[in-house]
Amino acid sequence: MTLPDPEKNPAWYGEFWIKYPLNQMLYPVDYCYLFKANSDFCVILNRVSLKFFGEGGNSAQSSRKTVAGFVGDLTAWYFSLPDPLTPKRIVFPSQIKLQ
Repeated sequence: MTLPDPEKNPAWYGEFWIKYPLNQMLYPVDYCYLFKANSDFCVILNRVSLKFFGEGGNSAQSSRKTVAGFVGDLTAWYFSLPDPLTPKRIVFPSQIKLQ
């Protein structure tokens, strides 16, 4: 099962709004993008851990092809981050941690 696309269904994720003390305007934190990106990252990490540390704790032999596949997955995940999570737009600690 995959999570809904934040672009098409942002209400599924909910939103957090912040208000700075000297301004009356509310600002969204774009939580839907952060949650989806974190979840996708955790799926990749879970696949890595199952491959190398699954089946009773025995580590699997790592082949270059296997490692390159995971590096490719992580690279694709990073470059598919939506605009609110790009290095030029992040401002919150949770977004910085994601980077």
